[in-house]
Amino acid sequence: MGYTLRAFVGRPPALKPLTEASPHAHLIPLQQGFGLIPLTDELFDALNNSSQGEELAPFYFFTTFLETQVVALIGTQMVGYIEAEYFGGDGE
Repeated sequence: MGYTLRAFVGRPPALKPLTEASPHAHLIPLQQGFGLIPLTDELFDALNNSSQGEELAPFYFFTTFLETQVVALIGTQMVGYIEAEYFGGDGE
């Protein structure tokens, strides 16, 4: 069994600009006042504008262009990005 997770995590007010920028950004409430917005293929395409930015290691989907777009939306708000992929016991 495997899974893939790509998401932005933070306090809901900090994530609000992402939800306002795209109908593909869906805020999922988490415990202790945090929220998570999955970086779906649709949201990635909407934020990335089909640009081919350079990957920001160790991530595969978080590109330099995507970082610029997200920072332009959230400003100085504290938001984290997480990315994990596991399949058959092996993962990154």
